[in-house]
Amino acid sequence: MKNNNGKRILIVGASGSFGERIRRHIVQFSDADAFAGVELWLTSRNQESVQSMVEETQKWVQNADKDIPIHGVVLDITKNLNEKMRAIKPFAVLDLSGPFQFASYQLAEAALKVGAHILDLADARDYLMGYAPALDDLARKNGVMALSGASSTPALSYSVVQHMVSEWQAVHNIAIAIMPGGKSKVGAAVLKAVLSYCGRPVAIWRNGKLDTARGWKHDKSFTLPNLRKRRCSYVDTVDAELMGTAFKVKDSAGFYAGLESQLEQISIEAMSKITAMVKKYLNVQLNLTRLEPILSLGRHLTHPFNSASGGMVVAVDGFDDAGKAIARQWSLVAHSDHGPSIPIMAMAAGLKKLLQTDVTNPRACMAHEYLTMDEILTQTKAYDISWQMDEGEI
Repeated sequence: MKNNNGKRILIVGASGSFGERIRRHIVQFSDADAFAGVELWLTSRNQESVQSMVEETQKWVQNADKDIPIHGVVLDITKNLNEKMRAIKPFAVLDLSGPFQFASYQLAEAALKVGAHILDLADARDYLMGYAPALDDLARKNGVMALSGASSTPALSYSVVQHMVSEWQAVHNIAIAIMPGGKSKVGAAVLKAVLSYCGRPVAIWRNGKLDTARGWKHDKSFTLPNLRKRRCSYVDTVDAELMGTAFKVKDSAGFYAGLESQLEQISIEAMSKITAMVKKYLNVQLNLTRLEPILSLGRHLTHPFNSASGGMVVAVDGFDDAGKAIARQWSLVAHSDHGPSIPIMAMAAGLKKLLQTDVTNPRACMAHEYLTMDEILTQTKAYDISWQMDEGEI
């Protein structure tokens, strides 16, 4: 195992909901030796927030009886970023800032220039598709990895599909859905990302080719084991385009989300329809991200009626290696409000791999090109999370 003593892990967006989850995972929920010897450097744009995070994380370290130094630094990625990076000299940067629908590559560029690996949680199509072309040369030049999409999508979703259909003769349909628990904490960045494509075209795969559908339009319903059926709607990810091409999907591929609260789900679907109608008949594009505070308030109002259980479904069908028509469904269920930790599992897996193995092929790529399903799911050991695979003939 490599000696990681003194390796600095810089967490950007450490005060957000996913930032909190990755901090807690590293110091409390990971294997004892997974991140041994590292230092965590937590960032925020104001000193008060930095100090609060440092104190909170230090308490977690003490409770876990681990030896992980915690540091804090004020960082605004729009100001003196290159200077800050040179001063900190991180081994790796974890970018949980979001929303990535509006992000540039300036943080990744600054990290790569000082020889630091970088991993992010991006799920926005344009950001992901432009990532490698923009950063690959810089990553190779500095001998480091730049891993984008290290989250539920596309890292986990792609790796699960790859595991399910690796020996199949043909894939006809892929449907992926995330169904979070209604009591789970959701940050402002996530809500803004949701609203950014509500009512706007998102990529899907239909009739064997790339197409579009209206974001947050209801299309399917899914059921997780021991949980009730959920309405699900199209959301904006790169999965349909990525998998449709990679797996030569004959018919359809789409990514969906279903909220536990039917009131929340139907309200967003209605906003989607209204937004599309205003664009069609008045040629006016509504900016729904301004409604984030209202959406946040709505979640607080429905909170008492929801649960802390949710999960993810990946359903595929096609012809297996023997030419038999077959359908498989992989279902992951999380209880005890552990569902919101699923998006950071691929990031944790990627960081662990970078710490424990040498990089022989430095590059910028999507995280699923670097990680396997087993490497990602191994990170869930300490959580109230389980998964199963069901199979049947068509």
